[in-house]
Amino acid sequence: METLRVLASAELANTTTTLSLNRVKEFDWAENKVMTDTLSELETENNSLSLSLIKNRASVYTSLIKETDGVCDNLLTGIRLIVKGYCFLPGDEGESANKIFSIIKPHANITRLSYDEESALITSIYNKVTDAEHLPNLEKFPILKRMFEMVNTENVNIKSLLKESAEYRTQQAAMLPAGKQKRIVIDILNSRLLPYLQIIMLSDEDKYKLLYNDIQNIILKANTKIKMSATKPTNEVALEN
Repeated sequence: METLRVLASAELANTTTTLSLNRVKEFDWAENKVMTDTLSELETENNSLSLSLIKNRASVYTSLIKETDGVCDNLLTGIRLIVKGYCFLPGDEGESANKIFSIIKPHANITRLSYDEESALITSIYNKVTDAEHLPNLEKFPILKRMFEMVNTENVNIKSLLKESAEYRTQQAAMLPAGKQKRIVIDILNSRLLPYLQIIMLSDEDKYKLLYNDIQNIILKANTKIKMSATKPTNEVALEN
């Protein structure tokens, strides 16, 4: 019986297990508790391995948050300049602009606040300029209203990104390193799934032989890659990641 070698890299173990799971799940195992339990556990552990391999997601979140915050800062700066200019208009428009400006004037340093503080303040300002008292003033300036809507949309995006980033960091902190998680996955594959596939293949060869052979071929290809890499001394450390 061909088994996945423990020298497999975490990435190769993850890919091989995913391919094997996909092939096995083509069969209906609803009435087979041993197989359903094994597949469920293997899939759960392999998903954890997949997550542990996403090394750059934290930096992706940081980049997206920074980019979205930059859009918010530009809009806030533009809003402040435009409102301030509208304040010089004569009559009702100037009066309306001054009422809007009175809301944003105390927050000249908003773009220098932390992400969380700036986000909370944007929400507060947006709620005020769009409440029943101030919305009629804002509606006199369509471009300005559009800019407030845009900054609110970007602020909703940044709140979502901040939440996802925090959840991801918490999730990452609870995860095993990829190398250790890989060994859990390989052990389930080698010690439980493959032996059971061999048993049921022997009990019903016509039904399961092709499945068993396909899984063996998937693992054989993986082991061939391992053997080829093992001939390169510079890759020995990478194989144990």
